Amino acid sequence: MHPLSMFVLLVFVLGISAPSQAQSWTTPWTATTGKIVTAAQLNETRDNLTVLRTGSIAIASQAANEVIYASSATQFSRSANLKFTGTDLQLASSRLSFSGTLALGTGPAIGQNGTELFFIGGTTGFIWRDNANVNNRMTLSDAGLLAVGGFGTHTFNSGGTGLQTLQVRNTTAGATNAAVFYVGQDADAALGVFQVNSSTFTTSGVLIASSLAVISDGANGLSIAARNAAGPIRIYSGGSTETARFFASRGVSIGDTTDPGATNFRVAGTTTLVGAIAGNLSNTARYNSATLQPGFLAYNSAADTLIGNNSTVDFDTEVYDEAGNFAADIFTAPVTGRYLFTIAVETSAGTVVDTRFARLVTSNRTYNFDVTTPSGAGDIVGISGAVIADMDTSDTAEVTLGLASGTVTIAGGAGPQFGTFFSGRLLP
Repeated sequence: MHPLSMFVLLVFVLGISAPSQAQSWTTPWTATTGKIVTAAQLNETRDNLTVLRTGSIAIASQAANEVIYASSATQFSRSANLKFTGTDLQLASSRLSFSGTLALGTGPAIGQNGTELFFIGGTTGFIWRDNANVNNRMTLSDAGLLAVGGFGTHTFNSGGTGLQTLQVRNTTAGATNAAVFYVGQDADAALGVFQVNSSTFTTSGVLIASSLAVISDGANGLSIAARNAAGPIRIYSGGSTETARFFASRGVSIGDTTDPGATNFRVAGTTTLVGAIAGNLSNTARYNSATLQPGFLAYNSAADTLIGNNSTVDFDTEVYDEAGNFAADIFTAPVTGRYLFTIAVETSAGTVVDTRFARLVTSNRTYNFDVTTPSGAGDIVGISGAVIADMDTSDTAEVTLGLASGTVTIAGGAGPQFGTFFSGRLLP
């Protein structure tokens, strides 16, 4: 046996004590035939063996369960993040990196394909549970269906150039096929519905082919709100054409974008209303209905005595008041327009023989009718007249008696024939 080999064997077998000074790894040298071995080279061989035996290569200390790994071609290191207890592999850091496939027993496995992490196998798919391993927080079924069970705010939050979209689509046409987004509460899992129907969907009620339906099944209906103090609600049809706008002033415009003001309704162009219209709208078109166009007839049902100059003639009984604009002997115009008024006043039992006439007094002007002087103080004098008067919204019209002097009695009667009456009608 070569003397060098014998020496190395003795060092290894007999465990010759290593020098007390710290040792480090030295790159081994290669012996050749006839080479003279120096004491320093023998010491290097001895020191390398000592380093390997004591585990002191770049490892200052070890803790329980720590995993030792090769940190370089010539160095060992310990890992404080990766530990093995004998049964469990523990990862203390927040990242686990691997390539290929990580098998979980003989069934499902987690794999990495480039930058994507995927799950393979298992009939229930992928399940993510809470820390207590009790509640399912997220389930992705083997069929690709996602269920999320966590309560709180679910956020899709990121910035970038272009659109950030959330898309729900049914790519298959069919009579009952649609893409549906449900919003529910404690009593109804599908109280709110956003439904887009396929191109061949069978129309039923509000569900129409190739359309979006926004539905509320709740007893309190559906609210559409622009919550900013100045924010209007716009409705578009026929592409990008704005059809209607509801303003913050509570005015509504159809066909243009002009705010008509608080509680007013504006329609651009010619307006045609079909059918009966109820209510009291501040819009001339509302009165195109034969039964709701402003019109009234009232008469005096009992004689009024000692009536003097400028007294308002009493019309205490209404025959009709179709739009509810006549009250307390006065008519109030609901809209601007032309109004036809007719009056008749029958007088008698005057205290003097003097001029008598009737006036129609409107907000814009006053009209005098039948200026008459009776032959005797007790004569019956009938005064009548008609006029088409211009009136603005909220203007008033009433009938007064004109006397040069004295007083008279104004006739009245409850029967079908009466001599003192007042009528009016809005003209188209």
